[in-house]
Amino acid sequence: MELKPNSSSDRAWVWNTLADFADEEPKPELLAIKFANAENAQKFKEAFNEAKNIASKFLKKQKEAEENESEDDSSSSEDDSDANTTPVKETPSKTGDEVADKLSNLTVKEENQTSPSKEESKETAK
Repeated sequence: MELKPNSSSDRAWVWNTLADFADEEPKPELLAIKFANAENAQKFKEAFNEAKNIASKFLKKQKEAEENESEDDSSSSEDDSDANTTPVKETPSKTGDEVADKLSNLTVKEENQTSPSKEESKETAK
């Protein structure tokens, strides 16, 4: 995404992005914003560029993590052939176990009591 001045104004910015996911496919959108003064427009530009840098760093880290996982998967299949390797035990998450325990303890209780107001309305209906 590139932030560009709109109509050579120092108070308005435009940028293109893939924003519309209504049909499950991204569609390019042209977005614009106009500020009351040039100072606010400049603050927006700085925040926009900072957010863009943060997002690119995050995506880079995410891509590196995915590459490391794929390398670990391929190296683990090679390591399986070695007799000297120790098996790695995967421990289930604590929160998942706790939730499962709480769910197993849940019961449904049926209360078959009628309130006094219902009793009175039944008697008056007779």
